[in-house]
Amino acid sequence: MTKQAKIYGIRTLADIRERCSIIDGHWIWKGAYSKRQEQSRIWAPDHTKGGEMRSQPGPRAVWHAKTGQAIPADHRVFLNCTEARCVNPDHLVCCPTAERGKEIAQSGRWKGVAA
Repeated sequence: MTKQAKIYGIRTLADIRERCSIIDGHWIWKGAYSKRQEQSRIWAPDHTKGGEMRSQPGPRAVWHAKTGQAIPADHRVFLNCTEARCVNPDHLVCCPTAERGKEIAQSGRWKGVAA
C-alpha cells in the first residue's frame, strides 16, 4: 500500500486490490466489514458527498474509485455475484433499485433463499 493510502485512506482501484485476496475472480476485502451483513467497509472518498472521506459499503467505495463520480440519487450499487465481501469492480452494477428488483425477480436467483 502506498504511503498516501495509509495516511489518507483508499483512493484508487489499485489501493483496493492491494488489500484484497483474489479468489476465483473475486476480490475478497481483507479489511473492515459489517458483521451484520458481512459486507466490506472501506474508508474512501464519497463523491456523492462532495468527495469527503468516509466509511462506506465496499461496493459503493469501489464504484466511486472506478468512476470518480457521484452515484445518481435514484441509483444504488449492487453486487452481481454471491460473495458478500467481493469488491471486484467487474462484479458491480449501478442501477435504480426498482430495476434491480425486477431483474432479480425475473431471474429467480433468490427464490426460496432466506435473507
